[in-house]
Amino acid sequence: MSYTMQDLEKFLEYLARNNYWFLSTQELYDYFIDRNRDIPQEYLGKKPIMLSFDDSYKTVYTNIIPVLERLEKEFKQKIKIVLFVNPGTLAKIHHPSTTYLSCEDLRAGFAKGFYDIQSHGENHKDLAKITVSELNQELAQAQIELRECLAGLAAPQEIARHIAYPYGSMNHQVETYAAKYYQSGYLYNSTILRFRWLQDKYRISRLTVNRAKSPERLIQMATRSFTISK
Repeated sequence: MSYTMQDLEKFLEYLARNNYWFLSTQELYDYFIDRNRDIPQEYLGKKPIMLSFDDSYKTVYTNIIPVLERLEKEFKQKIKIVLFVNPGTLAKIHHPSTTYLSCEDLRAGFAKGFYDIQSHGENHKDLAKITVSELNQELAQAQIELRECLAGLAAPQEIARHIAYPYGSMNHQVETYAAKYYQSGYLYNSTILRFRWLQDKYRISRLTVNRAKSPERLIQMATRSFTISK
């Protein structure tokens, strides 16, 4: 979220211009992890990529939505991004925030078709360092609140079906409890996800991105994605 709108636009426009397939968490799970569905013909020959944003920051609405709307008009392609949200930090309707998203922001972005909304725990606690009772609360309450926020726009099972662990911190106990509520879990480990080597769907790797990586470097990283063969 430290990127300017211009830097984000440069990166996203490259992806749209080069016809990348913007994966949702469920598409990643169904087509590449569980492999319970065949990849549709329309995606063959494309490079798949999943763009995820953590921590519920407001700029994921104010800075990105205008860019996504412009690119959709120009390239006739819907760019979907994954938001791993902490509902405990969402701004309340009577207490607006310039730092954090509100439920209304989530609903607006989801209604436009740009957001895939998943869990990042209730209050961004280190799940590996809290009691079992707190762990269960963090996992369950986040799912409940996010589904309540999106009520009427999506079936409950479409929302908060997957989780990214705050700080990427997890252990066997966290995985055991996460499996009660979520279909898969994401790390924060700056490691390339190699599907053939993935042994645990609750330890999915993600490449980390921060202001030290220029838009040009992000583009270079994206080119490393494989092309789906026929």
